[in-house]
Amino acid sequence: MKKSIEKYISELLYIEDCIIFPEFGGFIVNDKSATINEKSGEIIPPSKIILFNSQLVSNDGLLVNHIAKEENISNKKSLEIVLSYSKKLKSKLYETKILRIDKVGLFTLGSENNILFTQEKGYNYNLESFGMCSIDSNIIDKKERIKNEIRNTVHVIEKNIISSNQMFLRAAAVAIPLILISFISINQEKNITTLYEKMSLIDFSFDNTENVKSIETNDNSNVNLTILPNINTEIKYHIIIGSFQEPTNAKKLHSKLLSKKYNAQILNTDFNTRVSISNFKSKEDAILALTNVKKNYGSAWILTEEQ
Repeated sequence: MKKSIEKYISELLYIEDCIIFPEFGGFIVNDKSATINEKSGEIIPPSKIILFNSQLVSNDGLLVNHIAKEENISNKKSLEIVLSYSKKLKSKLYETKILRIDKVGLFTLGSENNILFTQEKGYNYNLESFGMCSIDSNIIDKKERIKNEIRNTVHVIEKNIISSNQMFLRAAAVAIPLILISFISINQEKNITTLYEKMSLIDFSFDNTENVKSIETNDNSNVNLTILPNINTEIKYHIIIGSFQEPTNAKKLHSKLLSKKYNAQILNTDFNTRVSISNFKSKEDAILALTNVKKNYGSAWILTEEQ
């Protein structure tokens, strides 16, 4: 193969919300807002959280089709390769109790043979954050404060020059050490910032129910994280089974679904009319339901609606 299966999974994490590794499990991708480390002042750009669900094992064709296209092989051959590798990884996990997929995360086996997943740090799969890096807001404030101190000091010096040359020399004798001390403080603060950067690598728990979080570091100090709030208040996940340019056709399918007691809806856009067979508040519930819907509607897919 041109690339490893791990590499293909990593590529799909940038553009897909769910990647199912047949007979192994599924990766659910959710957006994570930007965060601020209140202790170090570090601003971390938006990223994505990767969750793992060991129950999502049915082949949805996404990974298999992607590999078949990239490797220029048939879907059947691609599926054989994926299933063989999946079996190999599962065997290794149950044997060694630990498994790592490069650029994705670490898998460990719990006491009840449940699979635990920890996302690998250092990879930001949010394309909107491409090229962004963490920014230390304290440095920005420090530089602005130093500019003001220098500006005030220069003002004092200029005022004293008018009075006498002797006063100028005295003011300069005071101003120069102040400027030197300010820049020495910047250098010292870089050392402190380095320490805080190491602290920011600690794996935080993500909980959408609170905007402020506190963690305990090795030196028993508390580090608070403020999570910037999302603008959207509610997200629905619709399972779409039909998309029509003619609204009449959408209405016919909608009526047919209602007669079968489905919670069907019509979703209008600028270009076409879509028919949803059902909707969910949880992405995982929608993905699980999609597997059953595809048995009757093979082209069904999930639409994320933000309200």
